[in-house]
Amino acid sequence: MTPPLAAARVAVLVAAAGAGWEADVLERLERGGPALTLGKRCVDLTDLLASATTGLAAAAVVAPGLPGLDADSVATLQRAGVGVLVVGTAEELRDDEPERL
Repeated sequence: MTPPLAAARVAVLVAAAGAGWEADVLERLERGGPALTLGKRCVDLTDLLASATTGLAAAAVVAPGLPGLDADSVATLQRAGVGVLVVGTAEELRDDEPERL
């Protein structure tokens, strides 16, 4: 009998702009697990967009304060097949012009 195939792990890009949660997320993704793995820690939006277009990852975790992050950059990520999760405190998300995304 053939064993079942292991589910593929999803590679995640992280662009946190030094957010307080960045170290914890990087550690958890580097450690890996059954579903997620760190694709790359991106230093800025340009790095994030370039990495996304390579097909390296299927998801991106970004901070709302990432300089340059706007609706156009989110659309570029989505066109590259990358899902986007914006992570921040309630205050950051409330104060950070949500209409720009």
